[in-house]
Parts: sequence; C-alpha cells; structure tokens
Amino acid sequence: MDKEQFPEDTQTNIAIYTLIATDPDDDCVRFAIKDGEGDDFFKLADEGNCTHVDVQLRQSLDYEENTRHTITWELSDGVNVEVPTTVTVYVIDVNDNAPEFIDTPSEVEVDEHEDVGTIILKVTATDADSGSNGMGTLDLVEEQGWNGTFHLTDYGDWTGDVFLISGLNYEMKTQYGLLLIATDRGTNPGPLTSTMSVTVLVLDNQDMPPVWIGEPYICTAYDTMAVNTTIITVTARDGDRAAPNEVVYLLSNDTGNSTIDGYFDVHLYSGAVYIKEELHPLLYGVWNLTILAVEVDPDQTWEMKSSATDVEITITAGPTPTPQIIDFTETYIATFTTLIIFAIVAFFILALCVHNDDDPKLVFRKRKVYPADETDEPTKKEQAEIPDKTDTSVCQTNGQGFTSIDPTNEHYM
Repeated sequence: MDKEQFPEDTQTNIAIYTLIATDPDDDCVRFAIKDGEGDDFFKLADEGNCTHVDVQLRQSLDYEENTRHTITWELSDGVNVEVPTTVTVYVIDVNDNAPEFIDTPSEVEVDEHEDVGTIILKVTATDADSGSNGMGTLDLVEEQGWNGTFHLTDYGDWTGDVFLISGLNYEMKTQYGLLLIATDRGTNPGPLTSTMSVTVLVLDNQDMPPVWIGEPYICTAYDTMAVNTTIITVTARDGDRAAPNEVVYLLSNDTGNSTIDGYFDVHLYSGAVYIKEELHPLLYGVWNLTILAVEVDPDQTWEMKSSATDVEITITAGPTPTPQIIDFTETYIATFTTLIIFAIVAFFILALCVHNDDDPKLVFRKRKVYPADETDEPTKKEQAEIPDKTDTSVCQTNGQGFTSIDPTNEHYM
C-alpha cells in the first residue's frame, strides 16, 4: 500500500485497499494500525481474518488540508514479536472547490464626468484547488441593453480591472448592473464557476440647464382683465435631478416685441405670468413673450445656467356682458298666495256677520252684544249713550241679509 494514491473525493466506509500477509508456521496473522499513526483517517474492516483484511477510510480526505498520510501497520501471529510496517499514502487533488471573489466591492460610485479609460473596479478571486483545478479566467457581463459601457481586463492570476469605455450621463441612466464571472480550468470532474453582482452608481453633476415642464405655453388675455390678473403659469426644474437647485423666472430682454413691453411680467418664484398694465384695442393680436428659467447656486461656485421658453399670448376684446333676465315668476306666485290668504281671512271676518233664521239674532251695540231674544230695545241709560242718528253701515241682523259695520263709528266698535 506504500505510495498508493487516493482521490480526495474517495468514499468513506468502503474497502479502498486489501492487506495480505502469511505466516511461515501457518499461524493466523492479526492486522492492526498503530495508535496515532494513521488511525485518524484509516481503519480495518475485519481484524479477525487470518490472511487478509480490507482497509477503509474513517473520514474524507482533503487535498487542500493534507496531501499525504503516513500509516503504520502491525502484524502479529500471537507468538512472535509484532512486526511494524510504515507506508505513505498520497491524496490526489479533485476539482471540488469553485472560485471565490475576494476583496471585490459589490457597489461602486462613479462620477458622470469620469474620463473614458478610468479604472472603476479592481477584481480579485481565488481557487483552493491546485494545478489546473485552481487556475481560471475572469469575465464580465453587462446589464442587458447597455453593453459597451464597461470592459474587464483579465491578467490571468485571478486578478483584473474594470475600465470605463464610454461616457456616463446621470440624466440618461443613474446606475448599471454588472455580473462578474470566475471560471476555473478543472477537468475532474469539470470546470466550476462562481458569479458576483456589482452595482455601479452614477453620481450627478451640475451640468444641465433648467428643463421646462408643460410646453407649449398658449393663453388668451382680454382687454377687460384687471391689472395683476394671472393669465398663465410656467414651470421649470433643474435638469440635474440628484441635487436640484432652485429655479427663478425672468422676462428676457430679447423678446423682439417692443409693442407689448411693459404690459406683462412674470413672478420671480412662482412663474405666474400676469398683466402689468391695462390692455387696449391697439394691442389686439398674437404675441410671443420670452421667459427665462435661471438656476440659483447658493454657493456661487459655478456659472448660473438658464433656458428660455416662449409664451404665446392672444390679446383680444373681452366677452360682451350677457344681459341679466330677471325672473318674476317667484314674485308673482308669492304675491298671488298673499292675496289668497287675505281673501280667506276677509271671508271669515265677514262670515261673523252672517246668520240664518234658526240662530239667535245678534244686535251689535257699543262694546256689548245683546241676544235679540232677551231684549229688543236698549235700556234708557243705554239709549242716552247712543247718538241720535241712524247709520246704515252698522250691521243689523234681520234674517234676510246684512250691512257692513263702519269702522270709523266708535259707537259700534
């Protein structure tokens, strides 16, 4: 068994070798492994056989930990002194370890103004196997649709550099996904591969002018509108989205429309375009008003950037006021209802003066009412109080009709 070779993936607890021994006296030979000299990895399957015994692995071999093992066999016939025999067993490497990336960040930041050719990432990998099993290559796959932005140079010793091969633009793309691939050259059982994802974050720079939102701007201004009336609002934002600056609005001095100069203005912060002077018929027509959006740099570290837009304004006569038609229907109904109520009330008042022959007759006196069946004539005292005159307006019941009471005659109230 001396100098025998066993692959590191050899199975345990099965026969990997058979020891054979004989005794000149035909005595039974006993096999054993000397303590501490190989018995941690190897064992004998049947120590009771007199001529041979199977050798098994007690635990798996690992080439990366130990490439060889020393074993001391002991033979005995039970009579003579034990005979030791030392052998060396070698472990054969197997491609059982895939490459691993080391010291390679999973995320990197790159300024959008970085020069083409700049190294943005250093790649390092390793493989625990030896020989061809431990050698390999590095490769790079870019995110689908964005090939041609990065390139990996493999130096052949599990190291490489990722280069920028085209310009970046934060406003077009803020991050990229890269897939690093490490593949060894193993043949037993075959090549093994490992991958690693890397995210490239693009850093924004103040390099973009303001961007207008909602163009085109078209509106109408009437000559009847009051001064300070807003006719339209324009909106812009900083073209650099990561850390946008504030934007203010100004009228351009180069409008080319001197006729309407001074009639309109724009609010510095809100972008509201409003009437500054009263409009009149001489301004009727279509005019263009040029407005600037200007970035405000609070640190004053770079030149302010601006962009312009045109507002198309049609100045025309204001709408003719529509005559107001007053609807008296409700008034008529209310008045008619009131008249009906008064008529009903008057009817009941007049009905108090009406009676039939079956009812007791009533005679209206001054502040008193006397039933006719009690007396037909007032007392002498009462006659003295009644003026000596006859007023036909006093209501007298006679069973045939009635006359109205004169409300001005206080004697008949």
